[in-house]
Amino acid sequence: MGTNYSVRGSYDPTSDIDDDKFNPGNEWQKYLRWQHAEEKWQLVGELLHTSSAESKIADGSVFDTGAVWETRLTYNRNLAKDQDLMLYYWYYHENNEIILNKKVEESPVHYFGAEWKKHLSKKTDLRLAADIMIADGIRYSSLTDSYVDNRKKVALGIGCDLKMDERNKLSLKVQHFSMRDGKNSNGADARRYQGFNFLTSFYHTF
Repeated sequence: MGTNYSVRGSYDPTSDIDDDKFNPGNEWQKYLRWQHAEEKWQLVGELLHTSSAESKIADGSVFDTGAVWETRLTYNRNLAKDQDLMLYYWYYHENNEIILNKKVEESPVHYFGAEWKKHLSKKTDLRLAADIMIADGIRYSSLTDSYVDNRKKVALGIGCDLKMDERNKLSLKVQHFSMRDGKNSNGADARRYQGFNFLTSFYHTF
């Protein structure tokens, strides 16, 4: 059980538009965590609630980002001496009525996924992952700058972790995704998208 409070200041998201300085408002998160561990497996459950103050734009616009509830279940299992498996289900719900300023249907998001990891050597791990996202109801899409109905996304990825020494690690990941959006708020028909994500991370322990 715990809580954290984030103080978030103003920033200018663009350099060529006047009066668009943005203040996202402070954020307060509360969480409850439960864990059960056995010799070869572990189950973790989490409940989180996040609330934010009003967001403000320099031109006088004010809006509420809505409260968020999250439920997370994660299962980890040791398959063999050199193999691990992780399964998860996450539930995400945001109060869209405040954001859209109108009566809308419930719009929860469901996340399912699995990751298999194999230790190739003392310094190298191989990871294979599959992730599914199912979003019901109306949600905002930053990709299309519109509100879309019933987004579904499937992603497959492969990654590698390289332990350079005791204090440094490099992670590489390539992911292919396929996504379908229902009709959006602009009246456009349902659309499909495909693409790749490339992620590189470097970790250093001080």
